[in-house]
Amino acid sequence: MIDCDTVLYGIISGDVIVINEANFIVTGMINGSITIEKKSAVTINGTLNGNINNSGNCKITGIVNGDLIKNGGRFNISSEALINKISK
Repeated sequence: MIDCDTVLYGIISGDVIVINEANFIVTGMINGSITIEKKSAVTINGTLNGNINNSGNCKITGIVNGDLIKNGGRFNISSEALINKISK
């Protein structure tokens, strides 16, 4: 659980929840899904091998191997991003 501003440079194996208006910047890798609560923000500059369940704000410039699930949140996807959706 991420409850304060955090930058990830390494690897997380498991799901992550971002709460309490925290800003989470991923420059490393996450092998699991991310849940973004309202008023929280995530920036994916690295790689995410899992889904994003977004009720906050999410900026993607890196790689996402999973689904983007919008639950009232906003996605900002750069032209350099690579999104490989899993669902059919």
